[in-house]
Amino acid sequence: MNRMIRWLLCVFTASLASGCMSVSQPKIVIESVEIVGQQDSSTALLFHGRIENPHGGTLRLLQYDYNLTVQGKSVYHGRQAAGMTLIGESERQFTLPAAFTNTVAGFDPAALPDASQWLLSGSLQFIGDSVFAETLREMGYEPTVGFSGSGTLQWPTSR
Repeated sequence: MNRMIRWLLCVFTASLASGCMSVSQPKIVIESVEIVGQQDSSTALLFHGRIENPHGGTLRLLQYDYNLTVQGKSVYHGRQAAGMTLIGESERQFTLPAAFTNTVAGFDPAALPDASQWLLSGSLQFIGDSVFAETLREMGYEPTVGFSGSGTLQWPTSR
């Protein structure tokens, strides 16, 4: 009987927590990609995006965890501290870096393509700014929200 009560309490707490936390999920959009460094052997990119808090409560953004694929090949995995707080009903810009060797992407250094398809996908760990959210975090529950963006990367003509 005691186990049953604990199990019901856990189920109730988890459903309450997921309901409370899902209301406050930020919205993330990847808007553009920029080539910030390129050599025959490697490429460095910056992904620019926008994050929006559509709700009234404050959100603390903790960490991005993301993957980049180019032409269908996984070329980069990154983690970056988000380091920002979003007040209710606000938005901010963010930037995520990525770098890879051209051989990992399957590019011939002597003949880079004119354009490449890219896909950036990942998750953002965040927490609401309340005592209840902090208690859940201390118990190991840290909500995340997924994001992705894709497009065509136009390589510079002077390489």
